[in-house]
Amino acid sequence: MSESGTLANWHANGYHLLAHSWKKQEWNSVDMQDVRRVFGFLLWDVCTMHISEFQRLISQKYEKRDRERGIPATFMWFVEEVGELATALASQDQNNREEEFADVFAWLCTLANISDVDLEKACAKYTGNTVKGFKPK
Repeated sequence: MSESGTLANWHANGYHLLAHSWKKQEWNSVDMQDVRRVFGFLLWDVCTMHISEFQRLISQKYEKRDRERGIPATFMWFVEEVGELATALASQDQNNREEEFADVFAWLCTLANISDVDLEKACAKYTGNTVKGFKPK
């Protein structure tokens, strides 16, 4: 970390230092443990998203077409994705499981959008001390 001095400076200048070192292939000037530590935090910050943000993203990309399709047909697409998730869960393919979970969540957001439901607000019942509608075993 000779160019940046401290981890705090690295955090502020990490992208520049990493790009400079990569371009000149001077990886010896970069402590890779610091890269993982700093970029781990940065990637977490970038990848962390509230449900409402994801729902808004889905709305921006697909809501016009989704509303034209309507709730019944959209629900059928959602059910198809749930079926694909069921198949993925029965397999040993972790990548496919992740893909199908994402698809189910995206279609759930689509249904919520065209039903005028704020999923983040609806999920608030699970963030308190008691869960309403708890179903015992």
